Amino acid sequence: MQANASYRGITVSGSATKKVAATSAQLTLNFYSLQQPKPNATPGPALDETRLAPIIDAMVQAGVSRSDISFPLGSRSDRNATLVATVPNPTASQMQRGISIVGSALDRMPELSLNAQVQLQASNCGEVTDAVRGMAIANAREKAESVAKQLGVHLGAVVNVVANDQVPPNGICQWQYGLGQGNPTQLGSPEDWVSVPVYSSVSITYAIKN
Repeated sequence: MQANASYRGITVSGSATKKVAATSAQLTLNFYSLQQPKPNATPGPALDETRLAPIIDAMVQAGVSRSDISFPLGSRSDRNATLVATVPNPTASQMQRGISIVGSALDRMPELSLNAQVQLQASNCGEVTDAVRGMAIANAREKAESVAKQLGVHLGAVVNVVANDQVPPNGICQWQYGLGQGNPTQLGSPEDWVSVPVYSSVSITYAIKN
């Protein structure tokens, strides 16, 4: 917060965050073969549906519809492969159970390593974004009133505003986190597995009244 001479006012910042339940989760599982091919040797079997059948079966066991599991075009070779699965209206227990089941299946396939990302989406997020921005504005106003009281002045009209927040395309908010080696997950609670954080910050300058 600062006094802003160009506006002859008090400039403060405010921020707010709210978590929204995800309406879908897309899991992208990147598998890599740890077995090094021998020189001039015939390439090993590709990482296809057959070789990754235990992983696919584990995902189905965890509640993912088999029709929602796919290999993106060009994502398979004898050394790596990518599986993509979509989970509608995911729950924290479903996500954690699924990751545990897939992890157990992967433990029985020591020749493979896994790197995974989870892309969460929350539809109809526009109203939430507006509400969070309102919370950030209220936070800024509270700070401005505190500064004005300490200075022995009063707040006048708003003379400048800068808003920085997520403007969701088509009303859809998104958030992504990684799983596996090299992707330490910073999730504070089970709900964070299926929550999309909506953030807003504002900078507001108020005129000063004596």
